[in-house]
Order: sequence, then C-alpha cells, then structure tokens
Amino acid sequence: MDPRTAGGLPTLLESTLLTMRPANQERMRHDLTTLAARLPDEVDDPLAQLAALGERVGADFTTSAIGAAAGDSPLLDPERALIERRGDPLLVAALVAAVGQRRHWPVAVVTSERRALVAHQLCGPPLVLSVTDEGRIVDAHDYGGEGDIYWRCPHEVAHALESRRRQAG
Repeated sequence: MDPRTAGGLPTLLESTLLTMRPANQERMRHDLTTLAARLPDEVDDPLAQLAALGERVGADFTTSAIGAAAGDSPLLDPERALIERRGDPLLVAALVAAVGQRRHWPVAVVTSERRALVAHQLCGPPLVLSVTDEGRIVDAHDYGGEGDIYWRCPHEVAHALESRRRQAG
C-alpha cells in the first residue's frame, strides 16, 4: 500500500486542515484514511473519479447553510466534522477534496460567492461535485448568477474558514 494513502505523507490541504484547530491529528488522519479506502483503485477517468468521490464520501456529509457558522461553531471544526459528518460547506468541501487527494486524484476546492464545491483539475468546471447536494455532480453553469467560480488553494480555504471563525456568532 502506498504510504501516502495510508496516512504517511499528507497532502498540503490535509496538513492545513489538521493544523487549523487543536485536534486529535491521529484520529483525523485515521478518519481520512478510512474514507479514502472507500474509493476504487482502478478508476482513471476524471469524471468517474469525481462521481465516486461524491457517491462514496461526499454523500455521507451534511452541510449547514452558507454563512450559518461563525465564531466557535462546531460546524467549523474539522475534527468534529469528520466525526459527525456535518459541517460548514467550505469545510466539508475541503475534507472531501482531501480524501480524493489521498488517492492522488487531482481534485480541489472551487468556490463562488455563495457555494463551495469540489472540482477535478482534469475536467474542472463546469462539472463539479456539490457537497450541499448529497455529493452529486452538478453543472456549475447553474450557479452563473452567483458570480465566477474560482479554484482555491489550501491556504485560501484555511483563511476563509479562519475568517468565519473570527466573526461574532
């Protein structure tokens, strides 16, 4: 087994999530590894990878409304989100993307002004995984009225989550 998928070498996104709050990092790594083990090995097609990630991981999570989490909300805690399978949409998108990255699938978080989604870097938007729609693949053109969709690096995701955490609840 590849040590990176077994928790040996975390991705940048995973490392960022692990250090966001005081957490049991060993448990978080175990949970991410367990979720990554649900993904098939033999899938090479980018859209099929995105679909498998949505069906086998994203569908297990529920999300709050955008902007509902602020301050010390448990919806912004990566460890609790992994345990309870519930969190802020941006946090859930980041966790789902981190699981896909453990399988070396080139997925990342993309956001509009009001949505957090997961996209595959080889087939990218318009087809994206929606964590708020039970992990289904959706056409990002449907959200055209919400502004542009941007790829987000792990640091941008962490900054946005930390900004929400600093807001008064």
